[in-house]
Amino acid sequence: MKLNFLTFSFQKITLKIIFFSLLFLNFFQKNVFSQTEILQKKDSISSKENTKDKTNTKDTIPHVESFYNNICVTSAIISRDFSISIQHPNRLRSPFHPTADYSTVLPVAFGLALDYKWLSLEYSLALPLNQQPSWQRSFRTGITGKKIWAKTFWQEYRGLANNAIDSLRNPNISNFRQDIYAQMFYFRVMYAFNKNTYSHLASLFQVDRQKKSAGTWALGLSYTKNFIQADSALVQYEQNPAQKSPLDVVRVGSGLVSLQGGYAHTFVFKEKWFIHFSLFPAISMQRNHVKYADGTTRRFNLVFGFNNEFQTTLGYNDDNFFAGIKVQNLSFIDNLDENSFYDYGLTQFRLFVGFRLPKKYRLFF
Repeated sequence: MKLNFLTFSFQKITLKIIFFSLLFLNFFQKNVFSQTEILQKKDSISSKENTKDKTNTKDTIPHVESFYNNICVTSAIISRDFSISIQHPNRLRSPFHPTADYSTVLPVAFGLALDYKWLSLEYSLALPLNQQPSWQRSFRTGITGKKIWAKTFWQEYRGLANNAIDSLRNPNISNFRQDIYAQMFYFRVMYAFNKNTYSHLASLFQVDRQKKSAGTWALGLSYTKNFIQADSALVQYEQNPAQKSPLDVVRVGSGLVSLQGGYAHTFVFKEKWFIHFSLFPAISMQRNHVKYADGTTRRFNLVFGFNNEFQTTLGYNDDNFFAGIKVQNLSFIDNLDENSFYDYGLTQFRLFVGFRLPKKYRLFF
């Protein structure tokens, strides 16, 4: 009887152990395995989010990287061609319609530029490399922001070549005239419509770096004033060069205001190489004046004119170093009126190399 009781007690204990074991296994399955599934789901979600974040990071790479607080120092070799075409104001009364064409003769100028934040400064000077006593110099400054671009330059030339004389065919006659002196002043301010993804500083002065391709439309105003003068006739009224006339022109100048607009775009390759293009045509109101050999000055009425600014740059822009080749052309044509007689243009080829100073080197602003 006692044995039966012990057997019955053991069976009860065994059944209890099995029962509680089953309850434990059921609890373990519901909790542990469910936690594993939750973790797996979290890992799956996080992996998807990481993939999405990587995609978003790739898609949201900033278009522009700024070196706003670094001083940029640039050295440049500049080939500058300033050409002028003049027709005598009284050409319709003259039997041979006198004209003259002049251009610079110096091959290169050497320049040094300093760019910091929104300010840009550059000075260049060209000295004669041969026996011709001529020179040219230029000073450029710019204030460039995201939306407002402003720049100005002043150029000075001494000694130009008369393109009407072929010195190769006439070696005894020099086409160079030391007595010719010319000046040009140019100012332009533009408003850019795309301030978020395009940087004009990156394309011109490398204060920024354009990391993704972008462009913008721009609209603005420009003002130009220039003159060319000589001790003797720039354009003769008589056909015979030895015959002097009171109507010989010894000075020609103009001033014009232009409404200018166009498009600029920078194509970027591997975030550091870039090609920049910009084209800004303009319609202008222009007033010309001439001075004759007898000392009298004649000022002409306002006329409509056309001018255009084109620029292209191929460059490399790194964290500390930048270099490139830039070509710029400015052309001014006032022959939209029958009384117009004065056209001129400026073409610059600029090879530049520069570097950025560490941020600890700062200017006073």
